[in-house]
Amino acid sequence: MDRDALAGDLGRGGYLRGSFAYADGNARHWFQTELVLARPGVLDRCAALLRPAVDPRADRLAARGPAAVAVATALALRTDLTLLLEPEGQTGFAGDVFPGARVVLVEDVIMTGRHALASITALRNGGMDVVRTVAVVDREAGGAFAVEEAGVPVTALFTERELLG
Repeated sequence: MDRDALAGDLGRGGYLRGSFAYADGNARHWFQTELVLARPGVLDRCAALLRPAVDPRADRLAARGPAAVAVATALALRTDLTLLLEPEGQTGFAGDVFPGARVVLVEDVIMTGRHALASITALRNGGMDVVRTVAVVDREAGGAFAVEEAGVPVTALFTERELLG
């Protein structure tokens, strides 16, 4: 699997041109997941590269949000792990859920970590053990650190710097 080629495809195809100002006053490029993570070939290559990061003790994958669910579905096909999803308008995950399940949370992009932390909380409230978070892109805005501070290791395929560099 050519990691560099995938990075090029994500970097060229996923970033909107120009910068976007955030509330903190910093300008950043915007990674538009729907531009690239809706492409079957890109999803399959992401899943192939994420596969080794899935904890071998995992029982389930979990994802919420359209882009993360797309990545998680591709990863579920490669790992044969059951997928837990968050029903629209609800808090918590549904599917073949059981207390003590070892879950890998799948994210498309980690920025502040807010979405990942909410998912981790919901999974833990359901009695599950979140053993790792995997993501396609770490936007390097503190999110991976926040998730790791919550006791969940993070593996991202790429940092934003790698995709923009």
